Parts: sequence; structure tokens; C-alpha cells
Amino acid sequence: MAKKNEKVKAFQFVFEAEGENGLMRILETKPKKVLFTVSIETEVTKDNRKVGALKIEAVGTGSTKKTYKGGDGVPGCPVPPCNP
Repeated sequence: MAKKNEKVKAFQFVFEAEGENGLMRILETKPKKVLFTVSIETEVTKDNRKVGALKIEAVGTGSTKKTYKGGDGVPGCPVPPCNP
């Protein structure tokens, strides 16, 4: 009998709902879609080592209504250090 594949969590990011950096800010514009963009950036750890870090940002697209200024996105926070 074949083994059932186990689900493995690869990456998790937390997005706040409310506040200046919350997803509600995007959703209130009534976008047709929300685009999540993942990039790899160089970060420096507390012990001064350079490492690659994932960054994810959400932006509403196809919106006809703007309730916030600028086209800047909403940042997500990786788990860890953030808690879901």
C-alpha cells in the first residue's frame, strides 16, 4: 500500500488585517486581485553574517477606487519571528 504524502510547511508569512500596514488597506480599494510578490534580499544577522532572506509584499491590482496614497504594498512578516 502506498504511503500518503505528508504536508510540509515550507514558508509562512503573517499579514496584519488592520493598521497602517494591514491588508484591509488594500482590500478597502476593492481590487480585482491581490498580487503577492516574493523577493530574495541580502540581510545581515545579529552575528554579522550575510544571509538570503525572503520578503513578501501584497499589492491590490485592478482597483478603480484608491483609499490610500501611493502604490506601496503591505509587508508580510515571516514565521518565525512573527507568530501566526
